[in-house]
Amino acid sequence: MTVAPHRKELYDVAVLGSGTAGGTLGAVPGRNGVNVLLLDAGTHPRSAVGESTIPYTSGMTHRGPRDGGRRGRTGALRVIPFIRPRPLQDPAVRLVVCPHAGGSGSAYFPLARLLPDDWDVLLLDLPGRGKRHSAEPLRDMTAVAALAAGDIAPWAGPSLALFGHSMGAVVAVEAARLLQDRGLPPTWVGVSGRLAPPDVPPSPELDPALPDDELMAGLAAMGGIPDRFDEVPEFRRRFLRVVRADLEALGRHRPDPARSPLAAPLTAFGAAGDDLSSSERLGTWAAETARTFRRHTFEGGHFHFLQDGFAALARVLTAEVRHALWLRQSAVA
Repeated sequence: MTVAPHRKELYDVAVLGSGTAGGTLGAVPGRNGVNVLLLDAGTHPRSAVGESTIPYTSGMTHRGPRDGGRRGRTGALRVIPFIRPRPLQDPAVRLVVCPHAGGSGSAYFPLARLLPDDWDVLLLDLPGRGKRHSAEPLRDMTAVAALAAGDIAPWAGPSLALFGHSMGAVVAVEAARLLQDRGLPPTWVGVSGRLAPPDVPPSPELDPALPDDELMAGLAAMGGIPDRFDEVPEFRRRFLRVVRADLEALGRHRPDPARSPLAAPLTAFGAAGDDLSSSERLGTWAAETARTFRRHTFEGGHFHFLQDGFAALARVLTAEVRHALWLRQSAVA
């Protein structure tokens, strides 16, 4: 399927597939008139819908501030697993965003556009999607967190903040702990759409062993799945392969209750209509940090931020990160 160039507002989100040939897999209607462009991983969004359609920067040859742009054995610059909408060398904040189960970093591109201009936003792609489309999805959260921490470490510094939604919340917290153990603690950690392990209630409708149609129905009930998604069967097949691996990693995750808490402020974001992050149980995240814990509840369901194009989440997230920076500066003064 090919997509002719359109106006900027028609294709605001690019969801990268996991193929190897490149090209456009399709385009399906999204929410609020924002269509979802389904791209194979090898395709740059601008080549699919026109140069002016998506202000996208792949970041495939950006050098990490700590690695000096090290070259691999082939002599090429090291490929980083992040999408960087507006790369900055000396940002006020460097925010790493960890995606939900089955999601790629590109799904959070609209959030990045709403954050302060002096923030460097790194949208992480885990194995099996986006820039890591050719890698086998990981089915163990320990391995996922270790990989994420290794990816983030070259970018760590006093301005580092981590945010994750749903499965990404677990990835963000576990990666933050590993970074802390390396002497690279983040300034702030944000968790969204998830309760702290092991307090997550079972979700039979999200059992990775379910048949395709039943699992898709469970995912669709949570929101975040574009209408007419099934019109692109190849994308659905690849998507479910990644989702099953992610759900297995979450289901097997059993963190050590005796481990040390985070040394960074932690903010939990929930939604009134989301069983996975019910407001009355968000406080379970407080035990994960030895610093300040704060929480916010939004209206809506699991993907509440799609209702307003991430606007409310971006405002609160920005305020929370700035509060954490103020706490750090006050402690030093």
